Amino acid sequence: MVRYIADRLPDPVDFISFRAVCPQWWNAVLDVDGRFHPWILKSDKSGIDDNVVFYCLGSEKFIWIHVPALEGRRLAGFGAGHLIAIDDEERSGVLVNPLLSTAAGGTTTLPRLPKWCVGGDTYGFATDPKMTGDKDVFVVIYKYLMTSPRTYHVAMWRRGSDAGWATIPSERFWTRMPMLRRRLGAMGLELLEDDDAGNGGVPWVPGGVDTHVLEHEGRVRFLSRRLEETRWGSFPWPRVSFVLEEFMAAAHVDVDWAEAPELRDKIILHTWNNPCYVLLVPAGEVIGLLKNGVYFFNYEYQLEDGMLQGAYSLCRFDWLERVITAVKRLPGNWDWAQGRWFLPTLKQYVVAS
Repeated sequence: MVRYIADRLPDPVDFISFRAVCPQWWNAVLDVDGRFHPWILKSDKSGIDDNVVFYCLGSEKFIWIHVPALEGRRLAGFGAGHLIAIDDEERSGVLVNPLLSTAAGGTTTLPRLPKWCVGGDTYGFATDPKMTGDKDVFVVIYKYLMTSPRTYHVAMWRRGSDAGWATIPSERFWTRMPMLRRRLGAMGLELLEDDDAGNGGVPWVPGGVDTHVLEHEGRVRFLSRRLEETRWGSFPWPRVSFVLEEFMAAAHVDVDWAEAPELRDKIILHTWNNPCYVLLVPAGEVIGLLKNGVYFFNYEYQLEDGMLQGAYSLCRFDWLERVITAVKRLPGNWDWAQGRWFLPTLKQYVVAS
């Protein structure tokens, strides 16, 4: 009975409290690989007071979590239920799960960052084994180079590895991520750094022209958010749509959503300037989100009592009907900050050998 109830607690905070009632309940629910309702990271301007603010869709409450590992560091990315915090001056960083203590394996020290990270901001993300099918968590960091055409430094590290960062100054890194992760896991840094993929390709990283890597079961496609041309005064505004693309011979090729059966009966959590998540919606499981849609954040403006009112809203793009709806207004003052999808987890990933 305890396990039956625990499996149906959608919020990790409730789950932690439930499991902590007594040793018998704790031992009954040791497996914590279940999926919780997604959270929304309210702001990426963390590290000043070591607190991170999340909004939980399930409970419709804000959650403040104190994360000591953020002290003196900048929040530079996240993924796999972890945050990436970087100290630019020291070229150091950590991968930290805000729900787990350091003693419980919640904090992993990153290798010393590459020299090209000095000056300017470095950003990154962590890959989620649930999404990629890998056994390990991979951390990717990247930085924009002041060159023409636009290029980037990119580095990747397999969590727990002693080998350090594999730096890849390659424009085609993003379309080759599944293959490069397999190389890194099986063959080490040398074959990655000797890769000749830098000739040609599409110069793009997350956040480039509002386009995002959409990886699923080893296949890489790109999800683009496009603003629709609308006359000022037509509401709601602004209007957006989403396009699925592949890059063929350095060109953009639109993909019909119907020709992407791997996305059928799934949902996409879209975050501006960060990777997307593709989630399966199992039959009978209610997570508050409908399948066959892209969920994103947008300011929705409406005329109310003759006044222009704007609200930060969770919206949904139905890729079968090609209709966009505002699902709900998010409470509180978001100060024009972009919300970030965050999938909380209590899973302790096995450290790579």
